[in-house]
Amino acid sequence: MKNSHVFHHQSLSLDDLFGSEDVKKIDSSFSSSPRSSNFKTLLSGEKIDFEFFQKSVAGLQDQCERLMSSLKESRRTIEALAAEKDHYKEF
Repeated sequence: MKNSHVFHHQSLSLDDLFGSEDVKKIDSSFSSSPRSSNFKTLLSGEKIDFEFFQKSVAGLQDQCERLMSSLKESRRTIEALAAEKDHYKEF
């Protein structure tokens, strides 16, 4: 026989969690003040300066290239050591 787990879900309203007076305060604060946006809109003629991001990407590309060359060099060293180990095993 399989174990079955039954979970009962009870829906709670904001009134249940905070009380109706607190919910009214929250509702009124949202409706009375315009929401401030975290994003700035561009004015006409204004352009986004991507130079910082382009420099960051170029730096990351350089780091990736150096990392890949280091990994290739490490692989060649490991292959050489493995071949040398196999050579001495034969003696």
